[in-house]
Amino acid sequence: LLVDVEQESISQYFRRNVWVTPSGICSQRYLRWAVEVLGVDRILSSTDYPYVFAPDTQRAFLAGSALSAEDQDRIAGGNWDRLTGAKGA
Repeated sequence: LLVDVEQESISQYFRRNVWVTPSGICSQRYLRWAVEVLGVDRILSSTDYPYVFAPDTQRAFLAGSALSAEDQDRIAGGNWDRLTGAKGA
């Protein structure tokens, strides 16, 4: 779908169509940047290959951020539920 540049800027297009997963990197700087650029509603929690299930690491990463508990919950799973329609979101 092409964007009518007179109606929507590229940053608006990204905020509407792009989702990112900075938590796999575990960088607070990158997380802050992603929140600033796209907003907390476009961020998903993730891990990267090679896959290592480490939920405590992801929880500690989010807990160490300056995000509210509500925003942390969105990133930890609420945004995924909303994106996919899981759990009746």
